[in-house]
Amino acid sequence: MRKLLIVLTLLAVLTTTAFAVYAVGDTPPDFTCDDTYGNSWNLHDQQGKVVMVNFGATW
Repeated sequence: MRKLLIVLTLLAVLTTTAFAVYAVGDTPPDFTCDDTYGNSWNLHDQQGKVVMVNFGATW
């Protein structure tokens, strides 16, 4: 039973992991989004800055 649980967990992790297709130094795709205050910002405008994008959700 424990082996089955481990295999199913590993399978779930491997199938939901996004594989990066970009290497360090590659230009990311440009996109625009709104922050929590309703301000719109563009990734291109942040060029030269460190940007952390967190796609979190609550269910």
